[in-house]
Amino acid sequence: MAVVHRRFNRNKRKYFGLRLMQVISALLGLVPAGWGIAALHSRSIAAGLLWVVIGVLAAAGGSYVCAKRAAILKSGIQGEENTVKMLRALPNSWHILANPVFTVRGRQAELDVLLIGTSGVWIVETKNHSGVITGTPKQEYWRQEKRSQEKQMKNPLLQIERQQRIVQELISGLGRKLPVRTAVYFANPSAKPMVHDPRIFTQEADLLQAIVRDRHSVCKDPAAIAKTLLAQSR
Repeated sequence: MAVVHRRFNRNKRKYFGLRLMQVISALLGLVPAGWGIAALHSRSIAAGLLWVVIGVLAAAGGSYVCAKRAAILKSGIQGEENTVKMLRALPNSWHILANPVFTVRGRQAELDVLLIGTSGVWIVETKNHSGVITGTPKQEYWRQEKRSQEKQMKNPLLQIERQQRIVQELISGLGRKLPVRTAVYFANPSAKPMVHDPRIFTQEADLLQAIVRDRHSVCKDPAAIAKTLLAQSR
């Protein structure tokens, strides 16, 4: 079983912040509603009803927006956690850095998973999207279709290419020459990515097999490298 080293998931902080904003939005909506009730008691019916409606709409609207964004973040967090659990099935010579953030010469990379093992280094970007996903490896945005709705999502292949360059620079800074490979893993069973690229995975077994396929040992001390990279992350 692979060894897991965790960093705090920044999306959790954003999630709890949105839940707090949801509560605050609901409470702020009570203010104009209270004015409306006071106006009704003073027989200003039209003004009272107006303020009540404003308060209810403000509370409902603000809470809905925050709740929707929080639900998206929660889904992403769950997908990342499920991916880490799945990757623990790797041999115990592998080390999993979960949610590390690296900064190199002013460039920042927030990774979902960084794997270090005897055959090298892997970056795994998790997506918990659902529906049919179309695009090309070089497009900036892909199209996501689900339940007759169409959305755009950033191309994760471009994201991991940028992360790959930063991690490769970190590895080189350690005086090592290790291959840094990349993968985009769609953790949601309902996802149907139609983008043709060997770095895209939808099945756990396929991703695990790809990681362990190269049995040529190029890294003699993955534990030491994992410890060093963990110290350089936040």
